[in-house]
Amino acid sequence: MEICLKAQTEKTVVFISDKVFTRVLKIGHALRNIGWEVILLHKDEISPQLQHPFSLTARYKSPLEALLLSGQFSPTVYHVFAAWGFDTASWIIRFKPGRVVFDDYDVMAGMVDPQRAEEQYPGFLASEKYCLENADGLCCRSLETQYAKRHLGYRYKGKRIFFPEYVWNTPIETVPIDHKSIVYCGNIHTKDAPPEAFIPYQKLVHSLAQDGMTLHVYPSRKGYERPQNFPNEIVLHATVPPNKLSMEMSRYSAAYHLPFRHFQGKTSSYLDVKPRHSMSGKLFDALDANVPVIIQDQRIQRWLFGRYGFAYLVPENRDPEEPLALDQNKLNEIRERIRKGKSALSLSRHIQRLTHFYESL
Repeated sequence: MEICLKAQTEKTVVFISDKVFTRVLKIGHALRNIGWEVILLHKDEISPQLQHPFSLTARYKSPLEALLLSGQFSPTVYHVFAAWGFDTASWIIRFKPGRVVFDDYDVMAGMVDPQRAEEQYPGFLASEKYCLENADGLCCRSLETQYAKRHLGYRYKGKRIFFPEYVWNTPIETVPIDHKSIVYCGNIHTKDAPPEAFIPYQKLVHSLAQDGMTLHVYPSRKGYERPQNFPNEIVLHATVPPNKLSMEMSRYSAAYHLPFRHFQGKTSSYLDVKPRHSMSGKLFDALDANVPVIIQDQRIQRWLFGRYGFAYLVPENRDPEEPLALDQNKLNEIRERIRKGKSALSLSRHIQRLTHFYESL
């Protein structure tokens, strides 16, 4: 743990994140493109094939080591990312080496059944609450912190900024579109899930078959093993690196965002308020691919993507076994609208909102 460089420029941010996930990379690239220096302290290894935007990277093995490393810099702000694991974040926020922004990827408070959370992730809710309430600023990819404030009595010391994933908005190669296939990228049930968790997938297969459509699935987790109860009709692909995902998605007719109440329900730790406040990064991947997004029950996502005309909206109360009856002409219109207008949701257009937020703390 030896670092000689002392970052002292005005436009410098130190990212601290156990895992280097897509959000870390996207924001890092956007900051570098407008002249900011971005330094990364991380716990997990970064793939050597991954193109990253950081002027310096250093690994830590523990929260204490992350804190000691962070003290060797003098940035404008420290931006700490966490995803269902708050040891490092809580150390940085408690012993503040400088101004600290906390970025909670998926908020647990109010979104997860508290009894299940305590059974499966003991202490996480308390640690998360401490981080949310004591950081100098919160960078929110969703409206989940709003629910915790209004309904759970959370009181935030710092300012908040709503800053979802946004799109890279980089040109992609034109490929032939398979109008008989739709795609889903993201988390899906594993082989440890109970058999009833896979009933919605079977209903979806039946629904798509009536339209002559096939569902292709790209799991978020590497090494995903096909569960015994997973329908054979679903084409399961290997996980694709973040920088290649949009190109892979662009060949499909549409991207399907699985309806929460059908695909989570009683087999999930999430509560019913989750889809009304959450935001998925995979929807922005679809926009990067110029692919229309089929949205049913995700409230804030339905509003945002519907506002720009980028989504194919289906009724919230649609029966999961009914055919989607997708209108290909409408899908083509949405695809063209995305191609021409997705820059409205590009990182390059919004990144200075984040730097102004940094500088205001």
